[in-house]
Amino acid sequence: MDSELYNAAIKGLSNRNLFGNVDNIRSRGQNNTILHIAAKSGKLRRLREDDNLLPFLYDQNNEGNTPLHTAAKSGHLETVRILVEMARKTDVEQNKRLLTMKNNEKDTALHEAVRHNHLEVVKLLIKEDPDLASIVNGEGDSPLFMAADRCFHQVASHILDNAPNCSYQGRNGMNILHVAAIRSKRRPVPLTWEECDSLWSVRIILDYLLGRTIVRRLFWSRILDNKKTGFGLRVLKKVQDLTLEQADDFGWTPLHYAAHIGNEELVEQFLKKGRKSLPFARNKEGMSALHIAAKKGHNAVIKALMESCPEVCELLDNNGQTALHIAVESRKEMAVKFFLKQAMAFQDLINLKDNKGNTALHVAATVGDFQILRILTKDSRIDKGATNKDKKTFVDIILSNKELEDTEISLYSQLLGQHILRWSHFS
Repeated sequence: MDSELYNAAIKGLSNRNLFGNVDNIRSRGQNNTILHIAAKSGKLRRLREDDNLLPFLYDQNNEGNTPLHTAAKSGHLETVRILVEMARKTDVEQNKRLLTMKNNEKDTALHEAVRHNHLEVVKLLIKEDPDLASIVNGEGDSPLFMAADRCFHQVASHILDNAPNCSYQGRNGMNILHVAAIRSKRRPVPLTWEECDSLWSVRIILDYLLGRTIVRRLFWSRILDNKKTGFGLRVLKKVQDLTLEQADDFGWTPLHYAAHIGNEELVEQFLKKGRKSLPFARNKEGMSALHIAAKKGHNAVIKALMESCPEVCELLDNNGQTALHIAVESRKEMAVKFFLKQAMAFQDLINLKDNKGNTALHVAATVGDFQILRILTKDSRIDKGATNKDKKTFVDIILSNKELEDTEISLYSQLLGQHILRWSHFS
């Protein structure tokens, strides 16, 4: 394609005298037609119904993109509008559907508009054909899933409200609730100028009391971002219970992800909305939401799960471990204290052995956590003399640790008192 023709295409194809027989004229790099180039520039002029450029509406470049893909990706609203209007007639003549055409990644123009957060283009395409939101791409992502995954909540909300047949599905067997839970992690965000102005006097006082560096961090950050949680709750009202029960390719339900993130509000709402079997769902490692919350040390989530379904504490993972085993292994001291002191349903499980015969106390000795060892050994209900399948007590595990120095063993002795002598098979 010569430079004069290329530049004319960039300017929107206004000079029709340059476009005689252009059937085989393509750019050398991406194999774009002149209509692709005009769409990329965003300066496309409205085409006449008898225009010889109309067949280019359906031509695809090396990436499989039509001019509509190109315009949607760039966010050129008027260009998208022109292409959509022209396709209404030519679709019938060409026996094709421009809006549903997919590129090499199986993306439609709507996927491209969503990916780049072009809300107005999304609105136009959804209005033209709401069922576009039911199409998934090569990754398995629906437009709604893509928007939620990128935290484009305005785009996602528009799809939810205006595309009744939209797909909830996403990659790896996930659905919209999985990704809403994953992206619900609360992060600090800047205060608005209005909030800054109203808190100016507070800042002056704190600046004096605490020092400028700490105050600046406190002042310019919010504590929580509630928009992400709010979106998840809004989605929850729209979907069916089955979506909440759906496990992804790794066996994780939305509840697993909410527990992993530590969003107790979502956890509570999922438990209210879901079936009674929801807390008992286990992933491919056999871990329930309670196991995952224990591993991450999210006490508020642990409490919510235990209050909603006390018997969930009886679940074991594929290694035969309780949530207490997992909390100890992950060195989550506060979770360990919760299971020992507050979770009454857990009382008969504190000495339960896993597949290797290890109690939580054995696990504490293995990971070498002083504080958790102290907590467990001071609890009169803990069986300090329990042996695992290797015939070892927790003290045997401590003393058999070749990486421990004599000073460390001495420190263990001080912490554990007579347990070192009483329960050691090496003594």
